Order: sequence, then structure tokens, then C-alpha cells
Amino acid sequence: MIMSGHFATVFALVNHLLLQRTSMHVAALSPCQEIIDVAIIGGGPAGLAAALAAKRVLGDGASVVVFERSPEFLEIGGQVGLFGPAFNALDALDPSGIVNAAVEEAGNVRKKLRMLNDKGVLENEMDVGVGADSNSKQVAIPWFALQRALANLLPSGVVRLGHELTTMDEEACSIDGEDCVALTFKGKNDGESNEVGTCSETETTCHARLVIGADGNLSQTRALLFGEKEKFPSYAGSAIWRMFVYGAEFEGLEPAIMNVYTGDGKVLAIQRMGDRLYIVGQAGWPEDELSVLDRRRYVGEEDGNDSGGRSTNAERLERFAKTFAGFPQDVVKFAVDHCETA
Repeated sequence: MIMSGHFATVFALVNHLLLQRTSMHVAALSPCQEIIDVAIIGGGPAGLAAALAAKRVLGDGASVVVFERSPEFLEIGGQVGLFGPAFNALDALDPSGIVNAAVEEAGNVRKKLRMLNDKGVLENEMDVGVGADSNSKQVAIPWFALQRALANLLPSGVVRLGHELTTMDEEACSIDGEDCVALTFKGKNDGESNEVGTCSETETTCHARLVIGADGNLSQTRALLFGEKEKFPSYAGSAIWRMFVYGAEFEGLEPAIMNVYTGDGKVLAIQRMGDRLYIVGQAGWPEDELSVLDRRRYVGEEDGNDSGGRSTNAERLERFAKTFAGFPQDVVKFAVDHCETA
């Protein structure tokens, strides 16, 4: 059985596995050859949350494995804003509150949201995360910090890094008369051990009773199921710049406060997150000009050419400054002067 999706998949997974719990077992095979009860493709927050749910519901007797193509956890991605419903979902995954507390500790509690126009004039502000209502809580957390917080809560060996899914076969797989899915992975690591477990084979085949695709917007799981054309998401019409700045102070920005500037269909925001500042800008971008962005993975793979490829950081920041030329220049110039990667 194969499921593809994100956090909503967790609850469908739990219901499905509860019905089949009596048939679950762990085969006594080597780490890269065992029969897996639940194989999760993608080691981001969605895949890790699914693993936490499966381990809680099925217990120690079930085998749950997360396959992540990256050979290591990297400091990538932007900010994730978690509101009350997200923490309610985390409590559903783990009623003890351990997951909830770990994620909150890894992030930064937001206390105030300030809304300004594109000239920097304050139009509204609201206190958040106050009162008895748990739905008012807001936590800002880097994507990679959320990933690591969830991964650290899983038993050793559940997450296997350096595994890129290459093939998936439902037709030729059966275990004692029970249908399963054969998964083949291309290994990317050098075989050295790490704290969450690795597999050193160059090519690995595993068998699973249930497969969950949680491998992002360029899902290989989706491509294998429905064809390569379905691998690419529909273009939503906008470009986003995400930047973390370390070791620099932005005058007047207090901790736990986020400034959001809006105007002309664009959004620019800045917030302090622990020892770093997070800056994000979003604006419309013409689809016929995608080739000037870092869209090789979207455009180039579709037409078979290197459509634009990777631009330099200076070029990305130049586009950012031009796009937000009408916004408060203290924010824009601060980002351009201090950001090493956009």
C-alpha cells in the first residue's frame, strides 16, 4: 500500500495500521534487507512526524524506517511558523507533551506581530501567544531546527540518511502471500555511522507493507507512481527570498517581535530568531521569466536543458533589492549587506 502526502497522511496512516496491528512483525534481517512495516520516503518534518505517530501507535514491535536522500542533516530551508493547531497536532502525535515541548524549545516563541505598510508606517499590531487559549501560541523555528528536533525524538536507526529512492514495485512483491512494495535506493554516504543510522550499500532494496511519500514538492514517490510529469508542482506565481543573518544587529527590532511590511502585492518580514535574524520576501514573478531564477530543477528537467541553472548569491540579492526597492531601505540594505546566502 502506498500513501503520498504530508501531515494529513499521519492520521490516515494510524487508522490503517491499527486495523492491521496483529499482523505486524519485525523480520530478523540485516538493516538494509529487513521487511519493513512502514517505510517513509523523506526525512523532513512531515516524514518524521509520520514516523513518530507510527511508533507511538504500533509500539516497539513494529518496524518503522524513514529514508532520507541527503547524506546528512543540513542547515537548509526557511522559517516555519507554528500556530496553535500545529501544537494540537503534535499533542495528537504524542499526548505526553514531549514532542510539543522539544519543538517549542528548539524554536522562538513569538509575542507580537507588527503590520506595517511598504513605507514602514505601522498600521496594526497584536499580541500573540498570550492567555489560556492554546490556539494563540506562535513559535517561529528554522526548518532545519524543526527537522532535527523531531529526528532526535526517534529511536536510533529509524532515520537512514543517504538513501535516494530510485524504483518502486508493487507487482513483483509478496511476503508469505501478503502484498508488499519493493523499494530500491541509491546510497550516497560513505558507510560511516552517524547518530541516526546509515546504510553503506551503493544500492539497497527493501520491502515494505506500507509506504508513505513525504518527500517534498519534487516528490520522487509521486513521480514513480504517476509519471515524471507529475513530479513537478504547478507554479503558484511568486518568488520567495529566505535569508538568515548571523552576528549582526538590526536596530529597533526586539526579540519575539516580527515586523511584516506589505504593499503592491508584496510581503517583506524580519524577525529575530535566537542568535540569528530571519528575513523573507515574497513577490509575484512571471512564469516566462523563471529561467533567470534557480529553477533548473523545475524548468531544466522538464525541457531537458539547463534552463537558467544556478545564479550567484550576489545576483539573487540584486533581484531581491530591485524587487523591494519601494520598501523600507533599512531592511533591504541590511539584508543585502549582511546576508551570506539567499
